[in-house]
Amino acid sequence: MALDANSEIFPLVVYICKKETKWSWKWFFKNLKMFLQFPKDMYLCFMFDRSKGLVKALGTQFSLASTRFCSRHLYANFRSSYHGQNYKKMVWKANKSSNLFHFNAAMDSIGKVDPKA
Repeated sequence: MALDANSEIFPLVVYICKKETKWSWKWFFKNLKMFLQFPKDMYLCFMFDRSKGLVKALGTQFSLASTRFCSRHLYANFRSSYHGQNYKKMVWKANKSSNLFHFNAAMDSIGKVDPKA
């Protein structure tokens, strides 16, 4: 994904393969790197769903890139252990926080309901 001139997200590349494997991800990132032709010191950030192996495969071609995880998928993992509509509101409040103070306050509210959460 990338941002256009209007700050809208659009897909940069699409790769169709038979199966998501370590090899297929390495191949994808190798070709993406050749396509993008960014300078080695350029800051890049990649966002992932919950697929395993992506971060390791990314590191083979983009060792300086930072990674982020999709909030929807993180919440889906959280929801599998902690149920209830109140959690959904609290998790998304933390997710939408624009500063550390509000994020910590939202996380504290989740911890008050269940310290293990």
